[in-house]
Amino acid sequence: MEQISQAVQMPTAVQVQQQAQQKQKPLDKFSNSGVATAIWPNQIMVNNQSKIIFKATLQKRFKDKDGNWKNSNSYSKNEIKHAIYCLEKAYDKIIELENGLKNSAAPAGVVNTADNVSVAGNGVTAAGYA
Repeated sequence: MEQISQAVQMPTAVQVQQQAQQKQKPLDKFSNSGVATAIWPNQIMVNNQSKIIFKATLQKRFKDKDGNWKNSNSYSKNEIKHAIYCLEKAYDKIIELENGLKNSAAPAGVVNTADNVSVAGNGVTAAGYA
């Protein structure tokens, strides 16, 4: 399977926080055979402290009968392997991003994601992926 990825430099904790606040472009993208993942920083509050976690979105792009591009979140048996490939790449990149944050200084009031964040009620975990 061929991987297409936009090369990005490892962001600092400050850059990730700024991007999370500005809701800009994804930190990275991976695609394979029309299926794509994008990695997004999300800022959450835990115990009155701001934390940044990373999430991946998954979608399929296709052209409809009129030739217009559409998005879908439904995958055929053959597309599932491409989705898995993209999600594995996204997972690896999220681990790399978390490790990069762990090794960079976070701005005041921000706790890096590598601290095993768990948000009760919505199943969010930043490290360990339980």
